[in-house]
Amino acid sequence: MIRESLAADATHAMVDIEPSAGIEFIWRNGTGNNAASSVVTGTTPNWIRLTRTNDTFAAYGSADGNTWTEIGDATNLTMATGTYIGLAVCAHDNSVLCTSLLQNLSASFLGADVAPTLNAIGNQTVNVGQTVNVDVVARDTNVPTLTLTFDLLNAPAAATFSQLNNSNASFTWRPTTEVANTTNTITLEVVNNGLPSLSATQSFLVVVNPLLAPKVTLATKINGHLELQLAGEFGPDYAVQISTNLLDWDTLLITNSPAMPWTWTDTNAAILPAQFYRIKTGPPWP
Repeated sequence: MIRESLAADATHAMVDIEPSAGIEFIWRNGTGNNAASSVVTGTTPNWIRLTRTNDTFAAYGSADGNTWTEIGDATNLTMATGTYIGLAVCAHDNSVLCTSLLQNLSASFLGADVAPTLNAIGNQTVNVGQTVNVDVVARDTNVPTLTLTFDLLNAPAAATFSQLNNSNASFTWRPTTEVANTTNTITLEVVNNGLPSLSATQSFLVVVNPLLAPKVTLATKINGHLELQLAGEFGPDYAVQISTNLLDWDTLLITNSPAMPWTWTDTNAAILPAQFYRIKTGPPWP
């Protein structure tokens, strides 16, 4: 029997064998409420088992102590965490004594739910345009394992956070030119579905370096084509733009994080008698 208190009308759950009635699962959901029961055929000698998982109680019977059959269960049976657990015998007659023999008794008790943990994540320093990829790993030591849910508590608006399975998630962020020369705090959380629910958080910093202006280190004409060589940071996107009046610019090419130095050739340079070029960094564009 598991009961919330020693009061006669306490919330409780019990499994027993009564020779005239069978194997009984009896429970009372709430102090003073009427008891309910579930009964199957059976008599002594027999094996019985009573389990509790949070607010779910279940009773089982077995003829050999190996193969168990559920007699019944009570879900949402609200009972305090700390309870009385013991053996109960009853003669069903206040004028006589009950003699019972209980053998092969065993009990196991799991500890209270333990909060999950998150792997340590080191601070990172990146250039604009360099993608931050972080593998997030959570660990749950409860038995049985609880369901974990990941959440992103604090991060730049463009960041993404995806849960992959019960213990892994992925954080991704590609800083833009607007956040150059900033320090950004990222805070992640993992929560289990225990009662009560427990959680863990992990924070790390992403430092985005100042954005350096690109430089055209070489401009030359080869076989009627204009060739530009660019020096700059690795990470940003670079766009080549063209104009005939230095006011209106058309984008000829956007390249994603090219290796430096980067060489670009305009094979149509001879179409116009005069034109101007410029290099822009991004994202964003234009």
